[in-house]
Amino acid sequence: MKPDDDVWREHDRWNAILAEVLFPPQETPAPVYIDLEPETLTVIGERAGVTEDAVVDALARAVASTVDLESANGFREHRARLSDWRTGTREGTYPLIALLAVFSLAAERMASGDGMSASNYYGRLSELLGGTTEKLGHAYRRDAEPFWGGLNLWLTTVGGERGLPTAYSVGLRYVGLAVSQALVREADRRRLERFFAHFDLSPRSDLPPSELVPLLGSWIDQTPSPASQHLVKLWRKESLQDRVAEVAATLLSEWNGVEDSDDTIGENRGRAQLTLSLKSFPRRSLRVVPQFFLPEPTLVREVVLRGEQDERVRLEARSLGVMGFAEPGLVDAESLLEGVLTIEDELAGTVTRYPRGLVVFKRDDLTASWVEVKQVLMGDDVIVLVADRIKEEASAVLNEVARPGWTEEGSLDGVPEGWTLVRDIEVFSRPLKEENLKTDLRALIPLTSSQLKLAGGFSLPGHLRNRWHVMSPPELRAVTDSDEPFTVKLFDLGPVGEAAEPQELEEWPDDGTGSVVQALDGLDLEDGEYAVELSIGEVIRSRKVFSLRSSDTPDEILWSRAPSIAHGLGDALSAVGAGPEDAAGPLVQGVLLEEGATNPGLESTLPDSRPWWRAATDQERTRSIRLARPDLESCFYTGSHHFDVEYVPVDRQGRPLAPSSMGTCRDCNLQKRYSSSFWRNKKKHERNRARAEVPRVDVAVLPSVLHDDLTVDDHWDIALDALRYAGGGPISTLERIARQIDPSRVFITEFISTLEALGHIEIRRSPETLAPEGWEVCPTTIVDAGGQRVLTGYWSHELIAGLEGAAEEHGHRVDPVPMESGPTLWGTSAGSAELLEWLDIGEVILPGRAGLALAGALPRLSEVVARLPRRRAGAHAEAQWFDPTRASWVDVVGMEGPGAYRVGRYSTTYYLRTEADLADDTAALGDVYLVKHAATAMTVGRTLSAYSPQSRDLAVPLGANLPGLYQRAVVLDSGRAPQKRRGYLVYGDVSPEVVGRITYLLTN
Repeated sequence: MKPDDDVWREHDRWNAILAEVLFPPQETPAPVYIDLEPETLTVIGERAGVTEDAVVDALARAVASTVDLESANGFREHRARLSDWRTGTREGTYPLIALLAVFSLAAERMASGDGMSASNYYGRLSELLGGTTEKLGHAYRRDAEPFWGGLNLWLTTVGGERGLPTAYSVGLRYVGLAVSQALVREADRRRLERFFAHFDLSPRSDLPPSELVPLLGSWIDQTPSPASQHLVKLWRKESLQDRVAEVAATLLSEWNGVEDSDDTIGENRGRAQLTLSLKSFPRRSLRVVPQFFLPEPTLVREVVLRGEQDERVRLEARSLGVMGFAEPGLVDAESLLEGVLTIEDELAGTVTRYPRGLVVFKRDDLTASWVEVKQVLMGDDVIVLVADRIKEEASAVLNEVARPGWTEEGSLDGVPEGWTLVRDIEVFSRPLKEENLKTDLRALIPLTSSQLKLAGGFSLPGHLRNRWHVMSPPELRAVTDSDEPFTVKLFDLGPVGEAAEPQELEEWPDDGTGSVVQALDGLDLEDGEYAVELSIGEVIRSRKVFSLRSSDTPDEILWSRAPSIAHGLGDALSAVGAGPEDAAGPLVQGVLLEEGATNPGLESTLPDSRPWWRAATDQERTRSIRLARPDLESCFYTGSHHFDVEYVPVDRQGRPLAPSSMGTCRDCNLQKRYSSSFWRNKKKHERNRARAEVPRVDVAVLPSVLHDDLTVDDHWDIALDALRYAGGGPISTLERIARQIDPSRVFITEFISTLEALGHIEIRRSPETLAPEGWEVCPTTIVDAGGQRVLTGYWSHELIAGLEGAAEEHGHRVDPVPMESGPTLWGTSAGSAELLEWLDIGEVILPGRAGLALAGALPRLSEVVARLPRRRAGAHAEAQWFDPTRASWVDVVGMEGPGAYRVGRYSTTYYLRTEADLADDTAALGDVYLVKHAATAMTVGRTLSAYSPQSRDLAVPLGANLPGLYQRAVVLDSGRAPQKRRGYLVYGDVSPEVVGRITYLLTN
């Protein structure tokens, strides 16, 4: 009988309550589960108006009333509701949460009873819903995957706002979905974070659950066990071990590196590690800085840094769960690699990192930096810094474990003397005689034996992982040291936003090599959802779902959250993006939006025709903190550890009274556990011997490392399209995109400045600090840039294709012009009037000569300076003053005179001091470009630029871009990003009218 409206109303009431309690809105998305623990049942009962003890029965009755228990197709009404939901916006509450909660309760009862089996699960489900086990089992197997998949789809559709999906199963196909939710409790999941830290597993790592089983076993089986009693009980049931490993793998993929387990409070639970960044702008170089995983990572605080001389230093949040020095370059790379890094933190206690002769770095996609790990994983991309004294031995190991194509660089700027950088390492095998390797070299022994991995490519922003740009998809890597053949398959899960049956696209067997390497960029994949599966026979051992997207399929959630940014020029600070949101006056959003807001007859002054300054190199600021180095006889130099091993007492028969003892290296504190059991040691020996007999992957037959053949200019285009996909958001989102081109702060600043100048994005800056806070893609606009009309703002590939078709119909072209330091310029010969006649694109803006109009509406720079935020000048022993005649920074003591200053050894704050500031003992905060141009006008009475009317080129010193909207007015006049030429930054093809007006404004 079909359920009536009253039945569905009661069901939906429970569904809404469960959605509120189990999936509340989250600022920082984390994995979520349908896990009805006692505390959760209490909250649900309060909202439903029943006691905690009655919640399960009342929920089961409400759900059972909607199920046809006499049919093997008993969930058909829910399937119809799912179909209606999927064809809608899918942003409303998922309609099957109550039903899935009952599925989860059955799994919990099964796990706590007789163990894992399909018949046991369907029996428990029958106890809750009624009906026969046989019919319920048939109905569940028919609908389990789409029902649980719909929950994952809902969480994905709302962009992680309600949490991250976890309903996946690699083992038991149907029952495993329900077990993934209820098996491991919240307290157990928090305790698993200690497991991740114990094995130094990298945050946000993707590991096959099968690889975690032996690691979990060795961790849980310790005496006393660091796991919770419930987790130990689960682990003793061998049938549940794979399920526990699946939960651990999901948690690891989203773990931020911090241990939140309550029972670690008061212990030393901090960790220190190094990070490495490779920069190409303005020149290729390497940088090594430390980062710390500490309690309360958002709490800015001071710690004691132990060195040759102790010093109090400031720690700030760097990324999710990570802290770093407020001045990142406080300790140089040589000292970090060869010294003992120790901090004293009030919350974490003493946190120490000891040096090693070989340091492995793995790429973190969230921060686009390379993060230190103690041991590689199979399939990993890694970079290694190796001391020259063991370089030959390290190279021999790499020849055994790494795919061909890795390279050494010893002369790269930033690599300390006595060290070599080895890059482009992809681990696919194990060394032949790993037991004979020195301790430092053992970092190159994979901790795991198999992996299905998607690596490389251009990742897209957002809370959901495994999204790449369709123009730069990842590479597929599968590897296992099993002697059984395997196959990897690629499936198309359908276009974005549509429900479709998976279609197999490709299949790649390992052909007996134990590995599959396949670039996805040659498959002409379109925007959509995809999956890859690794199977041995008919058994799926690993599965990954991923997305390829672009501006043609923008993220609607990110767009809906993007701030609306427009600058009202009635406040002078708006000229540098820092005016109040409600500032009056002419509005700028990419271009000037209000007609008649400019006065073309205002004053105008052309700058000198030749550069009047003599550019010099900035003075280097010296580093001051050096870490204490280990003794020359220590293991760091000799490679030999000296372990002090705990004594194990024995009984009268000589039998050990403790299962193991701990050995600690007296030099580096490395700990090693020794079993006191003969039989356990014998089994370990047998396992090692069996492992040595397992066939190894022959890395020599693998294809060479796939080097990125995209140019920096190609990456600019992909990065801009990635911004158009996201729409806007916090500045960290934009910076994450920029770091994939170059992680240096100099480049990120240049990236933001260039796209802002071109009118592609709008930046909101803090009125208190002028630091960028948020960004938004500008509206779809076509500006008049002299001889052509140029596209700015939001232009998807689909919109450009539409413009190209319309232009061709009317005898015009739309041509791409590659730029050296910026995205491709798209321009058309069609005039603005013509475009208005036949262009069929909704809400496109055609402002005419946008650069000239903006120049006529901007305030004088002195008005901006007067509105800058100010602080007490204070005493700054380490400061640099900007010398306009040399266009460079020079060392000074204090900030005693007028001009521009930068303060801070490595993390810089920029100040401007006018005569009024000197009198008031204040200093104005600014950005690097603003203070340079304001100081030049104030101290020299000239503009820091030169203009040739013949070539129409406007030149400024490198690193002295025109500030804020003054730069945009110049750039929009030609539509071209500024280019570097012979030590200058050149704005090409700028009209005298715009140059004259901007020059007047910058000098007055």
